[in-house]
Amino acid sequence: MLRRILAVALVALPAATMSLSAQEYTWNPDRPDAWASPGILGDRTLSSGDVQIWYRFHDGTVEGIQFGKEEIDGLLLLDVYPIVPLSRSSQIHEGGIAFSPFGGLTLSARGSWIQYTLDEISSDELFTSTSSGIGDIEVEALVDAYNDGPFRAHAGMAVSIPTGSIDEQLVSNGNTIQLPYMMQTGSGTVDLFPSAAVLAMNEMGSVGARIRGTIRFMDNDRGYRLPQGVELAAWGARQLNEWFSVSGGVVFEHMGQIKGADADLDLAISPVEDPTFTGGTFVDIPLGLNLYVRNGLLAGNRFGLEARWPVSQDAEGAQLRRDRRITARWQKAISLF
Repeated sequence: MLRRILAVALVALPAATMSLSAQEYTWNPDRPDAWASPGILGDRTLSSGDVQIWYRFHDGTVEGIQFGKEEIDGLLLLDVYPIVPLSRSSQIHEGGIAFSPFGGLTLSARGSWIQYTLDEISSDELFTSTSSGIGDIEVEALVDAYNDGPFRAHAGMAVSIPTGSIDEQLVSNGNTIQLPYMMQTGSGTVDLFPSAAVLAMNEMGSVGARIRGTIRFMDNDRGYRLPQGVELAAWGARQLNEWFSVSGGVVFEHMGQIKGADADLDLAISPVEDPTFTGGTFVDIPLGLNLYVRNGLLAGNRFGLEARWPVSQDAEGAQLRRDRRITARWQKAISLF
């Protein structure tokens, strides 16, 4: 059954132009298209004895107001709220390491440094607030479930350690003000992220699909928990030559609302302080370019770049509208044994 599912994916996903000779092909990790584009996590496991390190940079913007499926003029909300958000930019620096102690198991850990900038407007003032700091640390185990010829499948579970802050504040006119949920660098809770992925490859390219959930069991020390949800990604990559591949796909995300509320935030002040104005259903299109350096001083290094655009947004309440996102990644693997 699994071979049938993967064979269907091989011809149905964006890399469907590949020939059906994939049935005779053997998965080759030493190719530029052996990894998904940088914005998709948990897409691959390592061979026994391999260690991989990586750095990822994410730059994203949410701008304008989305209400349900409609984009509205945010200035109209000044008739309801004294403060209205205009945009928030985010820059995330992530470093990580993964290791396969034996065949079929890959262990990894990743940490991040996050910086947010929020622009807001009132009836008579335009102002900016910022926050920065470490994010939550995430550890993950991926277990191979199937590995035969051109087909691979694995399942995983990640756990986040609440090292990020939920107490980011702004000092204004001598007053200390709690920043809204979207300006905090952590969740404040231990969370689970179950996942599963299937992949296939032939001489021309590769395809894959991955599902990843977010499960939160408890409220944090400020009386709320961030949204639960699920993300489904499907992609196809075409190998241009031994060094380069291009990829495209689709990412579907459904997130619930924040449960509970921070007592120091006032939902009557701004939409970003209302916990019910969170979550929704979103569809993005990522396009990527991967480079695998095969020889020279940088031999074995991989570089990836992904640009992602929203194509469908259905937000709960009035939220900042998702805009473009750029993710860049460097990674390097070595074999210990």
